[in-house]
Amino acid sequence: MTSTDPPPRVVALTGANGYVGGLLSARFRAGGWTVIPLQRTVRSDPDSPHARRFVLGEPVDPAMLAGVDLLVHCAYDRTLTKPSDVERVNVEGTRRLFEAVAAQGVARVVLISSMSAYWGTEQIYGRAKLECESAVAAVGGVAVRLGLVYGEGWGGMAGSLRKLVQLPVTPLVGSRSYQFTVHEADVAEGVFAVGSTRAVPAGAVVGLAHPQRVPFRSLLEAFGRQAGTKSRFLPVPWQPVYGAMRVAEKLRVPLPLGSDSLLGLVRPAGFVPLPDTWSDLGVTVRPFTL
Repeated sequence: MTSTDPPPRVVALTGANGYVGGLLSARFRAGGWTVIPLQRTVRSDPDSPHARRFVLGEPVDPAMLAGVDLLVHCAYDRTLTKPSDVERVNVEGTRRLFEAVAAQGVARVVLISSMSAYWGTEQIYGRAKLECESAVAAVGGVAVRLGLVYGEGWGGMAGSLRKLVQLPVTPLVGSRSYQFTVHEADVAEGVFAVGSTRAVPAGAVVGLAHPQRVPFRSLLEAFGRQAGTKSRFLPVPWQPVYGAMRVAEKLRVPLPLGSDSLLGLVRPAGFVPLPDTWSDLGVTVRPFTL
């Protein structure tokens, strides 16, 4: 495709029913694209008339991607905790999907990654995303590492933290930690811009987050104010909390937050990669505010 060719107009989206996937689906539709949700169950739904079946970790028929100009891969099974299961479903499933992309000749691929993916991370989720980033680079795609996504939708990690600060007393772990954040509207604009142009080089890894560090306590306080509660914090060392959560998970005790997610909160990435990408694309990534 040359720079004078018309832009692609058909995007296939995994994880379209999730928080981030829903944001992206709405943005691409608003931009005039046909959105093909790739999802586990395909029903007769007027909101998703083009849906096709896809289950992460299962064999992929390249014909599923027929007529697709862009694939955006959001799907990730966060219910899995064993490293072997994460590798089998999330990593190998992603590799199979990208092999189908190559076989079908899909022109563009964007992987939704995470700021938890950085060299040296001990988090299972972060290591899995690093492997997925290598897989998307192998097919000439782009990886977009999202910061902590927040906004009116209150999904994902931000939604879990917002519920946590509504407790009478909130345990404050990682009191010296921080997060890089990104508003949900900027997520939609950023990924739409990457998918709509070839301005980001093949194989690139870019961070979609404001480069200013937000102290973890400040983040929780803001979430509490937004929820209409005045948070009371009890500083506790994260290591014993992490250990207790691991035991609870082995006993299959429901938790509001997984131990692996806690590890990601207290051991964040050191910087946002290639933050100038967004100004070059005409996208504003706002600092954290509620």
